[in-house]
Amino acid sequence: SSGINAEYGKDAALHTAAGSAVVNAIYKSHGKVYKNIRSVELYPTSGSSQDWMYLQGIVNSYTIELRDTGRYGFQLPTKQIIPTGEENIRGFIALVSTL
Repeated sequence: SSGINAEYGKDAALHTAAGSAVVNAIYKSHGKVYKNIRSVELYPTSGSSQDWMYLQGIVNSYTIELRDTGRYGFQLPTKQIIPTGEENIRGFIALVSTL
């Protein structure tokens, strides 16, 4: 699937498993709930680097948004920077372990 196409791609099962591993690892870190969704379910995109990479045959390309729910945008308060890094490192390790 792509940022503008709601159809599931042939690698959807792998992406779902990888995303689930990431969100579970993040939750175990600091109890933050992340969603395992495709970019098309979050907001429409076109010409994203993920779409381009997939068309080049690179199956695994992911985006993890920051933990904020819209209150701070991409400028998290200082007290959230280290926990965000910790949970994202654990999520990345889970991602790589799943792939």
